[in-house]
Amino acid sequence: MRINSAIEFFHFARGNGLGNISPEVAALIRCMEEFGRMCPCDPQAVRDAKMGQCKSIYSAFLLRAPQFKDALLSKVSDNVLILCADGQVLSTISR
Repeated sequence: MRINSAIEFFHFARGNGLGNISPEVAALIRCMEEFGRMCPCDPQAVRDAKMGQCKSIYSAFLLRAPQFKDALLSKVSDNVLILCADGQVLSTISR
């Protein structure tokens, strides 16, 4: 399975109940939920800053993602989980 962005990882983590596997994942879920509650009328710079914060949290998690191999792979049918950001593969976790 390939996850291409912080947004895709948010949906994967929230949908699979992974919010408690690390502080970074919990923070990412909170951040993305806050972003989702922002008003479209908010200045674009404010919305961009919030998304930047969420992406930063996702990047911090990617550094530690291999530590959570079992929890992450238990939620996919593939034997491999590829985590990407901005078009680059940043972590590959396999059985």
